[in-house]
Amino acid sequence: MPASLHVLGVVVLDSLYFVPHLPRHDEKVFTRKTEFLPGGPASFVARTAARLGAEVVLETAVGADAAGDQLIAAYEAAGIRTDSVLRLSGERTPVAVLIIDDTGEKAIILVPIPEEWLMRYGAQSHFDKSAILVTHMFHPQPVRLAAERVRAVGGLSLLDLEWPEVDRWGFDTAMEAARDIDVICTNGQLLAARMGSRDVDAAYAFAAKLSVGRRAACVTLGAEGVVVAADGKLAHLPAWRVKADNTTGAGDTFIATFALALAESHAPFHAAAMANCASGWFLAGRTFDLAALSAAASDMTPTTTRIN
Repeated sequence: MPASLHVLGVVVLDSLYFVPHLPRHDEKVFTRKTEFLPGGPASFVARTAARLGAEVVLETAVGADAAGDQLIAAYEAAGIRTDSVLRLSGERTPVAVLIIDDTGEKAIILVPIPEEWLMRYGAQSHFDKSAILVTHMFHPQPVRLAAERVRAVGGLSLLDLEWPEVDRWGFDTAMEAARDIDVICTNGQLLAARMGSRDVDAAYAFAAKLSVGRRAACVTLGAEGVVVAADGKLAHLPAWRVKADNTTGAGDTFIATFALALAESHAPFHAAAMANCASGWFLAGRTFDLAALSAAASDMTPTTTRIN
């Protein structure tokens, strides 16, 4: 297993409400089940990486409250290091509301985290030689600084770029903050916002654009798989066909696996195939390790390939 994986980003306490269907305008529905779990991009990435055997260092902030205590306890129970987690006195831990229907489709309500919080994320970071950084564009400044520091020690950085954060900070600002990022991954929501379409051809074009000057880029398309750009080539990998009641965490499982596979010196297309398998197996409730994912990825044939 490579050097420690640093997960820099937002964690929240997720409130999950399972309903027969997503409510329409002004409609009320009863929940079938309610759960309260660690959430946020950094939570799922950190837990997946820890399950795959990585030493995981969580770089985030929570309030000095009961919800923060609950999150810290959950991370430590999962074997995730929390010594770089800031506890903010007098502040409440961020929350998110997820409404999930019987098909697995969901709506997510995010409570914006104050900018002064976000600016402090990663303040206690220390990156050893060849460290791995996985982050998202929660705030341009700490993301840019972390990527610079990881590059300086010869490490690997991966950015999960999503529409709500691009909408908040602006695409050009996000790209400037990502100038030292080695790998960018995004999804169909940002694809549609930037390219006006979610189809595979649009994903090819967007992945090619994001990959310029980087080791790789990918666009995940949910049930349509993932498009990967690397080494002047493009490929579309099909998704595993899985019926899932809750797709929360599948994308972050992809991100964590992709980063670890790249850090283990797997080629970008093979690493993406491993991550694609991990995402599908996660939804199917299967357990897995990197060796099993690598074997399965060897049998995965791209739907189409192109020259970038």
